[in-house]
Amino acid sequence: MGELIADAARQAGIEINIPCGGQGRCGRCAVIVQEGEVRRRSTLRLSAEDLAEGFALACQTVIEGDAVVLVPPQERIERRLVTDRMTARIAVPFAYHPWWDQPIQKRFLTIEPPSLTDNTDDFARLQRALARQHEIKRVTVPLPVLRKLAGTLRQGDWQVTAVLEMDTWLAPEGPPRLVDVVPGDQTETSWGVAVDIGTTSNVVYLVDLLSGEVAEIAADYNAQIARGEDIISRIIYASQEGGLEELQGLVVGTINKLLRQVARRRRIETTEIYKMVVAGNSTMLHLFLALPPESIRLEPYVTTVNHLPPVTAEQIGLEINPQATVDCLPCVASYMGADITAGVLSSGLYQIEKLTLFMDIGTNGEIVLGNADWLIACACSAGPAFEGAGVDHGMRATTGAIEEVWINGATYEPTYRTIGNKPPRGICGSGLISLLAEMFITGVIDKAGRINLDLDTPRVR
Repeated sequence: MGELIADAARQAGIEINIPCGGQGRCGRCAVIVQEGEVRRRSTLRLSAEDLAEGFALACQTVIEGDAVVLVPPQERIERRLVTDRMTARIAVPFAYHPWWDQPIQKRFLTIEPPSLTDNTDDFARLQRALARQHEIKRVTVPLPVLRKLAGTLRQGDWQVTAVLEMDTWLAPEGPPRLVDVVPGDQTETSWGVAVDIGTTSNVVYLVDLLSGEVAEIAADYNAQIARGEDIISRIIYASQEGGLEELQGLVVGTINKLLRQVARRRRIETTEIYKMVVAGNSTMLHLFLALPPESIRLEPYVTTVNHLPPVTAEQIGLEINPQATVDCLPCVASYMGADITAGVLSSGLYQIEKLTLFMDIGTNGEIVLGNADWLIACACSAGPAFEGAGVDHGMRATTGAIEEVWINGATYEPTYRTIGNKPPRGICGSGLISLLAEMFITGVIDKAGRINLDLDTPRVR
């Protein structure tokens, strides 16, 4: 009682699609109140006929008592993310040498047990073994690792593997950091993850740090999408009481679920993952670290920080090794995030002599033009423009979305294909682009987008 329908549904395990983030301006969260008393704060985009039939906006309607509410299937968040549309091969970087190209290194140690004649402390013994066997004279150690050291040394019968971070932003000028100590020789495997935090979807890549190859990939919708489909809606939601912490919890929860998936497929524990690198737009990274993002949408549009600080996994609740460093790639500006930084680096755009255009079209669209001498970039809202914001039947690229359209040049009769070959539920971005292209090719519209009303066909009216 006294709760919004959207909140009550969420507690019941039903996520209602709220593209505008609960502002009541998109009208896409309409539900039907079949029984009970409710109070509508706003009826924007609902007609008199809609209200007479019991329709209400889930994000703007308060339940005043016991009620029965029907959530239409099209208003529920589709949980199936289409990931099988295309398989991309990710190449190992040229001349990758894991021994020095990545900071996580494992060292097997045989440590001399203590005795009455040599009662040196356990940590000093470990450092002595590192110096003698691997020429590493000194390491720093976090308190949680120190707490498990004595037990691990004895469990491994004084043969252990030290997991070291050789070059870390947490201590760039200092000695290596001891991330973990595990019993026995575990130097044959070393795992890290790369994470792409998108506004719509999250992707986790499990990387074999010894070969540089991607071993597993898992993807899912960013759970934040239930609080707003675009970054502006997320920023507004984050400004509400408890909103920032909730959004961080949602994205971390999504990533943890994907981490468990890739670990299960490879039959390893998530705690065997010792490094994470994260890319995403500026807003997504702010929410990931629970940094207030409000200033990004307000003039003069500045971030809290572009070069985000490294953190440990335990600081933000990630289910990898607690002492693993999480590095966020640097952002460029308020709407030019680390995702475009990753794109420029991985494509080698900054080394190309020819003038080149790089485009990253996601929910947030970013474009970079330039070459080895200079780069210039801009950003725009891309996804929402195609997936529901201002498009009556727009939707994300999931089951039932029209993804391609053909128009007969003689009869102007359209045909289409949907994702999964299911009955059409709406049209996604690729479908809209395909439709516009076909309309232009067949003369239905001109290059300015004006419809040719002189065509002799009932399809144009």
